[in-house]
Amino acid sequence: RQFGPDYWLYYGFEPPIELGGINSSSEVWVKFDETIDKLADFLRDNGPYDGLCGFDQGGCVIMQAARLAAEGDKRFAHKFRFLILFTTVLPKAILKQASFR
Repeated sequence: RQFGPDYWLYYGFEPPIELGGINSSSEVWVKFDETIDKLADFLRDNGPYDGLCGFDQGGCVIMQAARLAAEGDKRFAHKFRFLILFTTVLPKAILKQASFR
């Protein structure tokens, strides 16, 4: 809960954010698989939805869910049709160009 008692990250970064761990070619999303699994469970239990809306890290999470759906992951297939993303970026660590930066 690095932002106070009522706020926390869905997942963390290695190295930590203050050491440049966010959005760098060497970033590692700590517990990200657990976050994706929880989203898949939520969509299974409560979906499908017309669309998903995500802000910042939430947008990164649902963008990865859309990527997994496009790659054939059945947990996300036909669970949503579109995304609305606010201040979301594709993490450099998963870009093919990341090694060239």
